[in-house]
Amino acid sequence: MRATPSCSLLLASLTLPFAAAQHPRSATDLDRPAAIPVAESHRRLERVLVDEPGDGRIWALAESYKAAFDARGFEYVPFFGADAPANYPLRFALRAVTIAAEPLALPAEASVSRGDLRVTLARGPVDEIYLLGLDEVEQRFVVRCDRPGDLTVSIEVTTGLDPAQSNDGIAWRNDQGTVSYGAAFVVDGVRRQPITTERDGNLLRLHVPAAMRRGTELVIDPVIRSHPQFNVSQGSIYSDPDIAVLHPGGRYLIAYERAFSSRDSDIVSELHDAQGFIPGSLAAVEATTAVHVRPRVAAVKAAARFLVVSQQDSSSTSTSEVWGRALDGNTGAVATNLIRLSDASPIAQNHSPDVGGDPGQGLGPHPWCVAWIRQNSATDADVVARVFDQHLNTVALQATVVADLPNGRFANVAVSSSNANGTWATPRWALVYELQTTATNHDLHAATVDLNAQVVTPSGGIDSFAANTRFPCVSSPATDLAIPGGPHFLVTFQDLTTQEARARLLGATLRAAMSPPNLTRSFGLGLTELQNETDGCRFAITSRSGSVATVATFGATTSGMVLMEAPQTLAGSPAQVRLCGAVGGGGDLVDYGIAYQDQATPATIRWTLYEGRQPGSGFQRRIMGCGGLGIQEGGQPFLGARIEFALSNVNAFQGGFLVGGPLAAAPILCAACPLGVDPTGPLVGVVATASLAVPIPCDYGLLGARLAVQGFSSTGGPCPGGLRFSDTIDFTIR
Repeated sequence: MRATPSCSLLLASLTLPFAAAQHPRSATDLDRPAAIPVAESHRRLERVLVDEPGDGRIWALAESYKAAFDARGFEYVPFFGADAPANYPLRFALRAVTIAAEPLALPAEASVSRGDLRVTLARGPVDEIYLLGLDEVEQRFVVRCDRPGDLTVSIEVTTGLDPAQSNDGIAWRNDQGTVSYGAAFVVDGVRRQPITTERDGNLLRLHVPAAMRRGTELVIDPVIRSHPQFNVSQGSIYSDPDIAVLHPGGRYLIAYERAFSSRDSDIVSELHDAQGFIPGSLAAVEATTAVHVRPRVAAVKAAARFLVVSQQDSSSTSTSEVWGRALDGNTGAVATNLIRLSDASPIAQNHSPDVGGDPGQGLGPHPWCVAWIRQNSATDADVVARVFDQHLNTVALQATVVADLPNGRFANVAVSSSNANGTWATPRWALVYELQTTATNHDLHAATVDLNAQVVTPSGGIDSFAANTRFPCVSSPATDLAIPGGPHFLVTFQDLTTQEARARLLGATLRAAMSPPNLTRSFGLGLTELQNETDGCRFAITSRSGSVATVATFGATTSGMVLMEAPQTLAGSPAQVRLCGAVGGGGDLVDYGIAYQDQATPATIRWTLYEGRQPGSGFQRRIMGCGGLGIQEGGQPFLGARIEFALSNVNAFQGGFLVGGPLAAAPILCAACPLGVDPTGPLVGVVATASLAVPIPCDYGLLGARLAVQGFSSTGGPCPGGLRFSDTIDFTIR
């Protein structure tokens, strides 16, 4: 147990920060509910995700298929399981529509349009309409022609699947599954009359006898479905989540991989708040047939947007590129096209991206910083970075080379989630990465990059261990630590020589700012899944040992780390744990967000909010006011935060506030106006003001201290001299 500081220590620390405030700030960002239990993310798609990523096609992602539409036709890709060795697409192209054996004049290319879950390919007198369901695609042909005679629709189907038959029509199959093309019908109002569908090589012909045609418009309606050969576990396809938060409002974006086959992985995102999933926010960040992996997320507050970056792998050319897409922070909807972020060059590999955001507001640039590894050869890999605005425009034509040594093999770059814009006069991101020095040894290096993608602190080594140090994570800048040389970045990493978790606190110029702690020996943290983030004063750190993952909060001093909240266990069998904090999205001291893959069967994505503070509530009001003097509190009594008080019904105001230790209601001057602040202990009086703002220092010795605040006025009260007191507000520093 930590000793509770005395009120004397607390008041000595708080006397100087007391200051009058004209208007108490709203507590929107600070008055958060307690951390919710671990929750499951949306494992099953609640709706078909329809998207236009910018490649000229409309894409749809559903539970059992994905589909693409363009001027030439329609491609259907069945989902045969995340372990299927490849995709098995079917390309449907309308080749002819004949009436009485005479073809209708159709344009070579269709005009493509979409409306919610409906995609239309307009070809003059014929519309191909696709109605997108979670488990099927309904294909409709609407033919407008009053010429009499039998009608035939001819569709060319190109696929690597083998022809087969199904119970209700034509099918294609292999050892992974079957795609069925159901019996076609002529639709006349509510009546559905079956028609004949024939297969002739790679052509499908739908025949409508003249007798079935009524009026000038005819609707033909078959349905396409996927049937995997094996029982597909939907939970097994979700992995590698990342999480970021945007303020005000506390909206958390979780992005993760959704494996479609062994050669096709999509990126899906969803938006949460403190109450859970925000309905309708599920979005397809990337839903094409390309392989996208390793999603990473950051927020820019001024634009109210998230950026999701990912690595695109090409199996045909063995190359990798970095792509990104901005999402609306209020709805989770995509806000830009999917754009290649890595610059055009003959370099074969651009991989392992990470991204940092900007919490600032107002005028001036508020960009994202995207960094990745540029692989020049097997023995030469650099760290590069680019800065992008809210529309994904970049400030430079080429990426900035952050770290480059002859035959230097850099890897695993991590970017701080925030650059402290708005609270730091020279905002910048910290980039931390590995340098492989031998086949069995890696050292940690770091640099800082500013808003113009310029390197401020050049790349250099930051660890002094004669050990194999790997897999770094770097926090946002901690702006409130009582340590010279800040703001500070905390770096956590693995010491694979001793099999221990370690940390390093760096100043603004990346100089060591404290004795490096051993997180495993001192606090029992696991070796893997080391993530850390700050709220400006504290640091939350996650770690994993075997199937057990924990999260804890720490303070930082020049002599090492201070445990503030003992490690808490995450539910299930966590892996790929990711962490975010409010300062990364421009918020105040609210909950951290945690997302991870739960490897329990079936595997899924889980998330939770983590407060990481000593037990207790915010403010407690004792009803003891007299004479109608009111008091209103705001903020939360957290280290590094600010609490605020305002008096109401003050009349001709003469008075102020008393701040000290709590006292049971005592009628000091008269029975009608009891005093709630102890006059015998340390006491601070703030006079001639009706509002008060109290910044709480980032002093870890204040944890657990109890304080009381009461307003007073010397006019209009029932006690001698017209004295009045407000209710008393008690709180404990957490």
